[in-house]
Amino acid sequence: MSAVLEVFYRKIPSIIFEPVAICGLLGLILAVIFFRKDWKNRYYLWIIFSLLLMLSWRSIIQIVSSRYGLFLMIPFSIAAGYFFSKLEFLNLYFKKIPLKYLKYLPYLCAGMIVIAGIAKTLAKDPYQAYKKTGLETRQDIEKNKEEKLFTAAIGVCNQAARPGQHSYYSSLRTYCHPALIPKAGKINLSKVKNIIQRECHRKNSKYDAVYFFLIQERKDPVITSSHVQLPENSFILVSSEYRNRKKKNILRVYRYIPPKGTFRRPLPKMKK
Repeated sequence: MSAVLEVFYRKIPSIIFEPVAICGLLGLILAVIFFRKDWKNRYYLWIIFSLLLMLSWRSIIQIVSSRYGLFLMIPFSIAAGYFFSKLEFLNLYFKKIPLKYLKYLPYLCAGMIVIAGIAKTLAKDPYQAYKKTGLETRQDIEKNKEEKLFTAAIGVCNQAARPGQHSYYSSLRTYCHPALIPKAGKINLSKVKNIIQRECHRKNSKYDAVYFFLIQERKDPVITSSHVQLPENSFILVSSEYRNRKKKNILRVYRYIPPKGTFRRPLPKMKK
């Protein structure tokens, strides 16, 4: 199931523009409806069946490279075009819509997709920061687990509406801690240490690593171990990326791993 979700939510959107993929799917459904009783065009159903079988197989095996998924652009574009061509027949089902308006509907929908495609090309991906930091976090987790530096990690962020994005792109269970939300533009570092204490240095702690997904202002310095009064090199920067074109805020990912022999042992309190 995870392989199917990987293809349909990560791989295919990176290959086919989402509106085209949706219209293509609707076109395939319409083709089945219009040709289900037409024996002369039964070959079209075989094409649909072959395409769906190919998609299902790729979902199981997984599209490793986008090059192997480029073949999807042609059938989906044709199916989307078929969907547009059938929009004017909606008056067969919706009698109240005048035919003189329906005949312009295919051109309107096609034009909207073209405009959306141009806008997407010119606009910055709003999730680019989450994608980049999530990928680098996943790579860091895999590397450290291979080196057996930790076995289980948890993610903490300071955005109430964004733990889902961090969890999705980093594949790391993440929650938002209200105490980390900046006040007067500053993050309370004593709260950072309190979270580390709770997650890694209690007798019943489950995690031996913590990743912090923190939104900071561009002018804010990178947080180091000394800032949080932790052992040297235990708290480091893993990834960073500006959130938008203006580059006012930056998303930084920090990782904490307890020094050897300190896991589940209390940390000294932070000095003021």
